[in-house]
Amino acid sequence: MALTRSEKRTAVLAVVVVLAVGVFWMGFSVVEGINLRRQIASFDDFKRQHAMVFRQGDVVRCDSGEDESLVDDAGWAYQAGFDWDGTMNFTVEESWLFDEMADACSMIGVEPDGVGREERAGVLLVKVRVENIDARPSSDRGFNISVLRGPSEISFFSGAVEENGEKGYYYFDLAPGESGVYYVGYEAFPEAASEEPCLHVGTHADEVEKMTVVCDPHDERSGERS
Repeated sequence: MALTRSEKRTAVLAVVVVLAVGVFWMGFSVVEGINLRRQIASFDDFKRQHAMVFRQGDVVRCDSGEDESLVDDAGWAYQAGFDWDGTMNFTVEESWLFDEMADACSMIGVEPDGVGREERAGVLLVKVRVENIDARPSSDRGFNISVLRGPSEISFFSGAVEENGEKGYYYFDLAPGESGVYYVGYEAFPEAASEEPCLHVGTHADEVEKMTVVCDPHDERSGERS
């Protein structure tokens, strides 16, 4: 059955409307994409401007309120991320590079826990002073030393607390107003062997780290090392 002139006009109008909507939506998507890329670039600049680099021996002040309140003009938050409410200070007082975790633990007179990966290029051991100004842990288990992120997951921590007869490998207790000195060990792998040893403070891994502590380790490894 042939379409009437009115039906043809209606069909043509419908096609025109669909095409117009499609073109509008494509244009809108392109504009939105451009705006998103601009916001991401602006946020990357914002992060670079507010990233903090400390040297071994510097006091790193970690205030959860200040950390959570840092946002850019678009409302995007740039946070290191802490598992406490309040303020804690971290100071990397000394650091060392060893061939094996057993060597690092021997220096401080303790037995190593677990077995490391065979392809590691060494071990980074740091001596860190932690001062609890007025912080309260988010977890009932206490504070978690994993807030200090190194070249790998933590392989050794001297301050681990005992919980129901079992060692809570990454957790430690520190009341407000108290301070403690701990040793933390990390395996260093070949891909990072030529890089300057450093730690990142916070639980949020990010392309531009907010708080970085550059270590200056004593090299206790055997053989020729760069």
